[in-house]
Amino acid sequence: MGQPTLMINNTLLTNIALMKFLFKREWRDLDDSELTTLSKAMLVLFAIYLVSILTLFLSALLVYAP
Repeated sequence: MGQPTLMINNTLLTNIALMKFLFKREWRDLDDSELTTLSKAMLVLFAIYLVSILTLFLSALLVYAP
């Protein structure tokens, strides 16, 4: 398998493939309880991250709006 890395194989296409895997819920077909738990956690973390970024962006717009 090689050594795990954070930067070498972290391309846009890899990230898109991961998001498709999570949002299409393809992990359900694999019947792996550990993968199911991790996938659900990733979806929750993504939702929290998205809400946080949008809140930060909108608050910055409201502060600097004329």
